[in-house]
Amino acid sequence: MASIQTGLQRPGSSDSPFHIGELAIQTRAGTLAQSAITGRRGIRDHMPDQHREFFAQLPFMLVGSVDVNGQPWASVLVGQPGFMHSPDPKTLRIDAHALPGDVLGSNVRHGARLGLLGLEPTTRRRNRLNAAVTNVDAAGFTLGVTQSFGNCPQYIQGRQARFVEELGPLQVLDQPRLLDADRALIEAADTLFIASNAMLDPASPTSGADVSHRGGRPGFVRVEGGDTLVFPDFTGNSFYQTLGNLHLDPRAGILFIDFISGDLLQLCCSASVVWEGPELEAFVGAERLVRLKVERVRRLVNSMPLRWSNPSYWPLLERTGTWALADAALAAERLAANWRPYRIAEVIDESAGIRSFLLEPADGHGVPHYVPGQFLPVALPTETGILRRTYTLSAAPSGRQLRMSVKRQGAASSWLHEHGAGAVIDALGPRGSFTFDRMRTRPAVMLSAGVGITPMIAMLDGLLVNNERSRFPYPIHFIHGARSENEQAFAAFLATKQRHHKNLSVHLVHSQPEGGLPPDNLKRHVGRVTIGMLKTLLPFDDYDFYLCGPQGFLQHLYDGLRALHVPDAQIHLEDFGGDQPLRRQPDADAPLAQIELVDAADAVPVPVLFHRSGRSVTWRPEAGTLLELAESEGLAPLSGCRSGNCGTCATTLLAGRTGYLTTSGAPCPPGQILPCISVPLASIDGGAVVLDG
Repeated sequence: MASIQTGLQRPGSSDSPFHIGELAIQTRAGTLAQSAITGRRGIRDHMPDQHREFFAQLPFMLVGSVDVNGQPWASVLVGQPGFMHSPDPKTLRIDAHALPGDVLGSNVRHGARLGLLGLEPTTRRRNRLNAAVTNVDAAGFTLGVTQSFGNCPQYIQGRQARFVEELGPLQVLDQPRLLDADRALIEAADTLFIASNAMLDPASPTSGADVSHRGGRPGFVRVEGGDTLVFPDFTGNSFYQTLGNLHLDPRAGILFIDFISGDLLQLCCSASVVWEGPELEAFVGAERLVRLKVERVRRLVNSMPLRWSNPSYWPLLERTGTWALADAALAAERLAANWRPYRIAEVIDESAGIRSFLLEPADGHGVPHYVPGQFLPVALPTETGILRRTYTLSAAPSGRQLRMSVKRQGAASSWLHEHGAGAVIDALGPRGSFTFDRMRTRPAVMLSAGVGITPMIAMLDGLLVNNERSRFPYPIHFIHGARSENEQAFAAFLATKQRHHKNLSVHLVHSQPEGGLPPDNLKRHVGRVTIGMLKTLLPFDDYDFYLCGPQGFLQHLYDGLRALHVPDAQIHLEDFGGDQPLRRQPDADAPLAQIELVDAADAVPVPVLFHRSGRSVTWRPEAGTLLELAESEGLAPLSGCRSGNCGTCATTLLAGRTGYLTTSGAPCPPGQILPCISVPLASIDGGAVVLDG
C-alpha cells in the first residue's frame, strides 16, 4: 500500500513555523500533519506586496503586546490611511502612538515582540504580522517582520469606519471586576480580539505576542458568575497561534470595542480551554470553548476617534449557535427518553422516492444535540394505530430544526409522504453509534446505496463547513449507488461540497442510468457499487470505511474489504434492517466482548422487571430474547436489525445480569445492553433483571 506523506516538522526545528505550544494543540486537535503543510505554505518571514499595500490603506491596526510583568494586552492603533507603510518586505513603519490611556504606550519598546492584525471590515480581509520593535521615536516606531500570513474572512462582521473630530474628556476606568455596563457590552458583542504570548527564545521567529480576532452571533460571549467569560472557538486555519500560546502561558488580554460609542474595554484574564463535555457539544459549530477568568478591567472612554456603522453579519454566521440554543439543547437532552411532539415545518423532495422532513419542537422545548450519523426514533399516529420507526437525521445539528430524510417504502414512510407540513409526530432523543471519528488520521471512504446516503450526508454536512473549511483535513471519497439520476438524492448538495472542498471526491454509481448528467459533472459510473468497482476508483491505501445501505450491499462490501485484509476496526457499518450478523470475520487480535456470551438452552428462569412500564414477568428460555419477551408482554420497544448490529434497541440495565446470545456489531455505552440478542442470567441473590423500559 502507498504511504501517506505527513510533512511533519520536528518540534523546535528551524524549518517549522510553529512553536511547541502550537504543535501540542495541533496534535490535540488532530490537525498536526495538515497544519504542517499549510503552515509552511502560508507563513512567511516577510510581507508579500499585497499585504504591504493592504496595511497602508487601513485607518486602524490591532496590536498584541506584553507589559513588564508578562501580561498580554490587546489594543488598537488609529491613524489616517497611510499611517502605516512598508519600505521593504521585512519592515513596517507605523507613524502613530498608543491611544490616550492605553498601556500599549509603555509596552512598545526597543526589542519588544508584537502581534499585529490588519482588518478591513468592509471587505472582510485580514492579514497578520508578528514583528520585533527595531526603533521608537517621536513620530512612532518601526517593526522588523518575523512572521507574516493571511487569514480567511470567517466570522468578520462588515462595518464602515469613520473619524470623529471631537471627543469628550478622557476617562480611564481601572478596576478589578466587571461593572454592569461592561457586562452589557460583552453580552451584546459580535466581535472580540484576544492577545496572547509565547515566552520562548527571543531569537526564535515563533516567540512573542500575538493578537487574533474572534467573531460570532451577537451574544456569542457568555458572562458566568459575574467575572468569567466563555466563548466558542470555531473552525479556523488550524494554526492555533492563540491556543498554542495559552498552552504555554494562560494569561490573555481581551479587547471589546463599543462600535457605537468608541469605548475600549480591555481585560486581563486567565484562560483555559474546554475540549469536551455537554456544554461544548450543545453549541452548534463550536470546536472548543475558551473560558476566561477576568482579573483586571480597564475601560477607555473618549480615547478612540473612530465610530462604526451597523454591522453586516458574516453570511454563514447562521450556521453557528447561540448560548440560548445551547441551553435549550442541554435541557432537551434531559428529555431524550421521553416522547416529545414535533411539527413538520417543511417537506423537501430530494429524489423520486426520498423526501426530507424538517421538524420543529411543538412542546416549547429546544432541539436536542446529536452527532451526525445518528437516527431519530419516531411514533406516527396512523389510521391503523401508532407506528414506531427510526429514521436517520440527514443534516448536521443547527440548534433550530431536525431533518430526517425518508424513502417511501412502507406504511410509516407512506404516512409521512402523504401528510407533510403541519402534521405532528412524536420522537425520542436522537441515538445511534454510527458516527464519524474525526480523530482518525486516515483518509475516509463513504460507501452507501439508496436511502443509506442519509447518514453520510449528515456527516459531510458536519465535516465540511463554511464553504471552505474542513473539520477533517484528510481525503474523503464519497461513493453512492442509486438506480438512476431520478432516484439520486442530494446531488446538488454533493456538487456544492465538492466545489468548495478539495479533500472531497464524489462518485455517483447508477445501475439504470437515464442519460442525464449530474450537477457540475460529478463523476458518474454505470453499474453497482462493488469491491471490483472500488479497486478501479481508488488505490487501495490505508482507509477508514463507512458503509450504509441494504443488507446485501453491506455484506458484499464488508466481506470483500475483509478479504482485502482491511482490519475489522476500520470498517464502520449502519445496517438498515438486516437479520444476519455482518461481522463474520472479526480480527484475531480484536478485544473480547465485555458481555458474557451464553447459550439460552442452559439458562434458568429469571424474574424481569420493565421499570418504566412497571411490567413484571418471569423469563424462561422458550421466551427468546429480552426484546421478544417485552413484545410478548404488549410493550413496543424500539428495534431495528434485531441482530445486534444497529444499536437501535439499546436500553439501560438498571439491575441484574444479562448475557449475549451472539457477538454484537454495535457498541453500547456503559450500563446499556442490546435486548435483541440478550437473555437474563440468574444472580447470586436471586434478584430480578431490571430494564429501563
